[in-house]
Amino acid sequence: MSKPTRLVLGIDLGTTNSLAAVRAGAEAHVLRDRDGEPMIPSVVCFSPDGQILVGRKAKALRLQHPERTVFSIKRLIGRSFAEAAKAIRSLPYRIVAGERDLPRVAIGDGLHSPEAI
Repeated sequence: MSKPTRLVLGIDLGTTNSLAAVRAGAEAHVLRDRDGEPMIPSVVCFSPDGQILVGRKAKALRLQHPERTVFSIKRLIGRSFAEAAKAIRSLPYRIVAGERDLPRVAIGDGLHSPEAI
């Protein structure tokens, strides 16, 4: 019986764009979206109708729904609300102090951690 191939997933979470690759055995392959693009904009839109859109679709809604479209979230990961104050001032979406003074993105009735987004 052959040994199962071990898969390893690598994610490059960038401030502007992200990409992922998978390694199976000795070969690594960059993953691509439905359009064949390896780079995906690091943008998430919580649309008013309840959809969560990511990548290019979310980026296209930045001007239409600036308060519901999250980008540059990497700047808030691992920081306290106070440490992130400078970055927060330049963002159009609402950031509030959550438990233990951690930043939370406030969209509608929900609070979202930067790590979850």
